[in-house]
Amino acid sequence: MNDIIHISKQREQEILFLLKQNQNTFYVIINGKHIRTLPEYLKVMSEEFSFPIPSKSVDGYLDWIRDLTWIEQENIVLFIENFSHFLEDDPSQKAKMIKLFRDSILPWWDGDVERYVVEGEKRSFQVYLVDADDAAETGRRLSSQNAFARV
Repeated sequence: MNDIIHISKQREQEILFLLKQNQNTFYVIINGKHIRTLPEYLKVMSEEFSFPIPSKSVDGYLDWIRDLTWIEQENIVLFIENFSHFLEDDPSQKAKMIKLFRDSILPWWDGDVERYVVEGEKRSFQVYLVDADDAAETGRRLSSQNAFARV
């Protein structure tokens, strides 16, 4: 099941060690300290995921992040390091981006793609929200009930 999980920096290193041994996983690491606004987020995601056309809006971003046909690996992993600083200049956008992952992007790759795309295939897509060891509650999943309270 695709998920959003809040982890410590130490746990991130453990996961990265395993991912580096798995050639069937595409992973991206973005630094929340350097992504303070929505346009910065869209630019970084466009670059890191090699979107064919850079996203200038949330709608364009959603189109590309739910396409990814140019990525050959079956598994996708996104690490947002320094999550406590991510979109710090606009907390409502931070909550909106997490909600988009939870309600739209992850369910898409968890099976909606098979219903709406000819020959569409499910993919594993994990999002890890990384903070310093003392700031993260390791392994805490962000469910629909607590996503906003804990973001």
